[in-house]
Amino acid sequence: MNLADFNPNNPQTWSTGLIVFASVVGVVGLILSLVTIIWFITWIKYSWFQRDNSANLTGGQLSQMYLERYGVNAKRIKFRGTGDGSINRVNVESRYFYLNPYLIRQNTLTLRLLPWTYHRSSIYSLAMAMESTWSISSSKSTRFNSFWWDFSRKISLIFVLLPLVFAAIFALAPYLNWSGFISGNSNVIVIIFSIFGALFLILYSLSQLVFYSKSRKEITENLKGILLPNEIRAIGWIFQVKFIYYLVRTIYEVLRFILQIIILIQSEKK
Repeated sequence: MNLADFNPNNPQTWSTGLIVFASVVGVVGLILSLVTIIWFITWIKYSWFQRDNSANLTGGQLSQMYLERYGVNAKRIKFRGTGDGSINRVNVESRYFYLNPYLIRQNTLTLRLLPWTYHRSSIYSLAMAMESTWSISSSKSTRFNSFWWDFSRKISLIFVLLPLVFAAIFALAPYLNWSGFISGNSNVIVIIFSIFGALFLILYSLSQLVFYSKSRKEITENLKGILLPNEIRAIGWIFQVKFIYYLVRTIYEVLRFILQIIILIQSEKK
């Protein structure tokens, strides 16, 4: 292939190696789509067809019971000298919006759950409640687990805030004399945003991958005696599906990022 004829928007101008690599990315993307469908079916089954559980517990009640049984790890939630260094009381509350999923006042910790997780009794709601609950519990906890949980929350917050920041920048550009700079460097800006977006997706997928790989086994072990074995297996399956999803997602995002870099380099060599 002559680099002078290379067109990133026309695969017919790509080299054989690049086409093969792009095909691999496409196959992984197809697998990701299939896993997404499995996740969706799992959500429908355990959220809409299994709306109750044998213990008649809501997500909020299960979280309260779990934390009372296993306690709270102060280091895991980055305890910062509030009170005397111990947590004597745990509350779980329903909240539509929050930046921090837990709140510490004196010796009381309040864990916040979304209303549809807090109030519902479906198997899927219980699994979602266990995600936040396990992250701060003392059961076999380590600061390493806390790092990945905090890291994933921060990455999620960045995903929410970045579109708002970009929208504000483009909205203010005409008033701040940035329009000429943006129009003159539009390709560079798009490339930078694409690279940052790909890196954020990789970091987020990796953080979720580690989280679900470390939490599934411990949660299913600790739920014995609270839920029936088939319900525990269902929760384990939900975590397993998410683990597989983020595993494939991480591989896909890494390969797609490499493909973007290769295409960018070959475009610059024209």
